[in-house]
Amino acid sequence: MDTGAAAGHEIAGIFPSQLAAAAEILDRAASAAAVDILALRGSELIGLADPLRRAAGTAPPGQQVAVRVLLLDPGSAAARRRAGELGEPPGSFAAEITDTVAQMADLASELPRLRLELRCYRELPVWRMIVIDGIQYVSVLCPADPDSPAVIYKLRQIPGGALYQGFQQVFDTLAAAARPVRPAGMRAGR
Repeated sequence: MDTGAAAGHEIAGIFPSQLAAAAEILDRAASAAAVDILALRGSELIGLADPLRRAAGTAPPGQQVAVRVLLLDPGSAAARRRAGELGEPPGSFAAEITDTVAQMADLASELPRLRLELRCYRELPVWRMIVIDGIQYVSVLCPADPDSPAVIYKLRQIPGGALYQGFQQVFDTLAAAARPVRPAGMRAGR
């Protein structure tokens, strides 16, 4: 990670790939109070299950870890388009999203201190985001060179900073337009 950013800069670090950022993200998630995730099909969410279990297990009595997850709507034209871009059958691509939703719902049902909000959006996003207690990890969803790993930027909010605010607005706008998903067996507000 490049940590040359001086104090007061929004870009707090640059990771050359998801793998390079994984340890820090997992460590932060294990003690998180709030996590927002913007993903395509959510395969990376399975890796966050154990850290979220730890966070929920150590949450103070009467408090919950708030997790908002935005995934591509498996029945949308955008999902079919993305499956085609990846050379995958649309049905398999959609099934992977549906499986992720079910796994996240199972996780929430196991953990009373985890408040899960699942939503599905219908437009192909440009960005992938994980926001943990106000620290954003942002990368482009589809790099121009698919053989090159996507760089991840670690952003923090500073007064007058535009990057953090802009990415948060992208997440909030997409969340507001996305449809809520409540898998069978998942209680409201879970």
